[in-house]
Amino acid sequence: MDEPVTTLRQVRAEIDTIDDELVALLARRLLLAQQARQFKEPTKTSIQASDRVAAVIARVRERALASGGDPDITQRIYELIIREFTAVQLKEAAQQAGDK
Repeated sequence: MDEPVTTLRQVRAEIDTIDDELVALLARRLLLAQQARQFKEPTKTSIQASDRVAAVIARVRERALASGGDPDITQRIYELIIREFTAVQLKEAAQQAGDK
């Protein structure tokens, strides 16, 4: 965004552009999470990877602060993303175990 927005329409257009980017990035992140599951043991503990989750949360909190964002909001959003993507991994692992 090079020039300041001066109308609600412009603000909404900028938000729509960001939403488009976020949706694409979330789809990419989900694909990578699904790929990561292939390298994990097919156990709940391995898939949930609490050490990795803690590291991701700490990293995004720092990035939020550095970017002028709200670290608490960012943390809550990432906790939801991680919870949902972990659920996908667990479901896929269970399906794969059922196929064997």
